[in-house]
Amino acid sequence: MITGIDLGTTYSAVAQFDKHGRPVIMGNEKAEPLVPSCVAFFDDQWWVGREALRQWITGPNNAAARFKRYMGTSERFDIGEDSCTPTELSTRVLRHMHHIALGHLDEVDTTVVTIPANFSVEARQATIDAAKQAGLNMDYIINEPTAAALYYAFSGDLEGDGHYAVYDFGGGTFDISLIHIESGQVDVIASNGVSRLGGMDFDRILQKIVREKYEKEAETTLDDQELNEVPFDLVNIEQLKRRLSRRETVTVFAKGILLEITRQEFEESISGLIMQAEVCCGSTLREANLSSSELSGVILAGGSTRVPCIRKSIEQTFTDIPLIESMNVDEVVALGAVIYAAIRCDSSQHNAVQNAAIAPLHLQEVTNMNFGTVYVGFHEDTGMPYQANSVIIKKGTPIPCSKHESYFTMYDGQNEVKCRITECAREETDLNEFIRIISDDTILKLPDLPSGAIWPENEEIIVTFSYDENQIMHCSFEHKSSGHSEEVVLDFNRASDDSDESSDS
Repeated sequence: MITGIDLGTTYSAVAQFDKHGRPVIMGNEKAEPLVPSCVAFFDDQWWVGREALRQWITGPNNAAARFKRYMGTSERFDIGEDSCTPTELSTRVLRHMHHIALGHLDEVDTTVVTIPANFSVEARQATIDAAKQAGLNMDYIINEPTAAALYYAFSGDLEGDGHYAVYDFGGGTFDISLIHIESGQVDVIASNGVSRLGGMDFDRILQKIVREKYEKEAETTLDDQELNEVPFDLVNIEQLKRRLSRRETVTVFAKGILLEITRQEFEESISGLIMQAEVCCGSTLREANLSSSELSGVILAGGSTRVPCIRKSIEQTFTDIPLIESMNVDEVVALGAVIYAAIRCDSSQHNAVQNAAIAPLHLQEVTNMNFGTVYVGFHEDTGMPYQANSVIIKKGTPIPCSKHESYFTMYDGQNEVKCRITECAREETDLNEFIRIISDDTILKLPDLPSGAIWPENEEIIVTFSYDENQIMHCSFEHKSSGHSEEVVLDFNRASDDSDESSDS
């Protein structure tokens, strides 16, 4: 059997592709479809989910939550005497979700895990590592908005063929993808996002509002420990946020004081964050050369899309475009993930009904970043050298694809070339402008010439980037005269053991 896991910032979900060819969420032992992405250690054992969340509220020093945002970073979370990385914590959540699946299925052969579309290479690899450490048989990961699009294409809830925006506003990240759907073919056209923009940011702002109102009324100051107590803790604040989505005014009883919180003041406080999402949507439309009027609908995913002012923002950004949502926007990503798993699996793993259900579906992904290399140029006026970025594969290029560019050695006798690989969201040349070097430990050595001869300057170096349908990029740096080359393999999607090895060719 196959499963799909939405590893969420605040909540996670796991789905199966049942024998009737339907994606179905699998609940935990209490039949809860969503599991808090929270890890705790108490009573001499590790806990994940609702019990861990309670511990996070009452004793945050023994628990950790909302760590997904820090995947691929050096951030650590102290839980009792342990100091855990986001990868280690995500491993425990994924293992727990796998355990839930095994409560419904005899066995799990393949799992697909979702990630935000704007995740960095390090964050993607950290997710792959977490899945490996959790013991999952995971060959692929999929971008969250793409998974949501697959679910809606499968469900038949769309307005027909055409262009759609997938607006995915979750607990920790915001993603916007533009897709084209025609006869079951799902083509991703462009995808962008804000890596640190989500419901947890709204919670922090609302917590600040409640805190300041209380301190003003009580004429006192709350310390950090008191912020972890009811009603100031983030779990109660999240519940308050949900109540404000239904009511214009909510009353909070805080340590004997009644506080009135209005939706208006909350919305005014988060308006700057919502503006970030609006700007991102506008730039993505321009990148895809589309106007909002050309869209057939806006697909909604993520719990934050329930916030009224976000709904209003969507309607203003995509004027007169119908909003499309399932009964539960928190579940569509996990459901889409298991559909993707079904598509990628060999048909022999399915029965006839399952194969018939997915037969019309096809997915065309695109690169989510610009990928290039670093070269050395010379200023015309001074002759001084400078380093710059050269984009080889542009963002939004349909995959699989292969691109190459030629560069040249700088001086006589040069015997090696440093092979560096870059990524950037926009086409940048200045290495100081939002460009990340994602691989720089490979050296191409030019072979020795006989009789003490040296290679002349301007020896051609051919750089080829080949990005396959599994989102694995093979980067070749070849010295044309000798044929000597070095290859770097970057795996952005598939959990293979040799994903970050380099080798001689």
